[in-house]
Amino acid sequence: IAKQLDKARRDLASGITSETGSLTNLQIQKLQKDLEKAQFDYDTKVKADNQTRENLTLSTKTIHADMTSLLTDVLDQSDKILWVTLLNEHANDAFDIYLGARDLYSKNNAVLSFYALNNLKTNLISLSPDGITTGNIEEYLTSYKPIIDGINTMLADMKILLLQSIPSADRFPQSQIDGLNTLFNGLQSRSSLLFTSINNQLNTSRTFFATYRENQESLQKNVDLLRDQIAITTKQLQDTSYNTQLWFDRTRIAADSQLINADLALQGSQ
Repeated sequence: IAKQLDKARRDLASGITSETGSLTNLQIQKLQKDLEKAQFDYDTKVKADNQTRENLTLSTKTIHADMTSLLTDVLDQSDKILWVTLLNEHANDAFDIYLGARDLYSKNNAVLSFYALNNLKTNLISLSPDGITTGNIEEYLTSYKPIIDGINTMLADMKILLLQSIPSADRFPQSQIDGLNTLFNGLQSRSSLLFTSINNQLNTSRTFFATYRENQESLQKNVDLLRDQIAITTKQLQDTSYNTQLWFDRTRIAADSQLINADLALQGSQ
């Protein structure tokens, strides 16, 4: 009888422990794999976002350099025709009398636009490209728009000035006027492309910075959730093992008690 009870106790406890433990271990293994994937997705997202932040900073610095180059070229080419600064003193002596001769206001408007644009250059110089960070990209990009407007006004006034000029065969030939028009059309094309780049960069940066933290936090929450599930499931497995052992101990005590009673009864019958 003792051997039979002992075997029954072992078989029953082994069966419960094995079945429950195997099932729970499988759940934990699956959760571990899910956690590894979730962690990989989060790490990949963070790495990609960091690269995007770096790319946005570098591309904004490129836009800044392009803006500086365009602004310098527009002012320099305009000054060579208008002779506003000492840098290009007497550069237009040969044709100044023919410049805007059909409409004297056209030259005055161009000169005023030059001064306004030159002031904007001072503003641009104060914005060092070394100061561009992910925290102020939008501020820099927004500050470029008035400069683009100033450049476009300057170019428009220069083309009107050339249109109102009178050609001179020996001092200001039409071919020279046409060449200057082509030059300013090229600068206008650069301005249009730069304006498009600024808008695209603004849209890209605003979209990215509006959502990237939330996306990262969502992935991190998934990682944390899986870790919590693993901890809960592991605790359940530990509790199951404890309860099984408790049940086994109680069963053993009851069986031992029955065995003692059986032995007493057998002795009494003898």
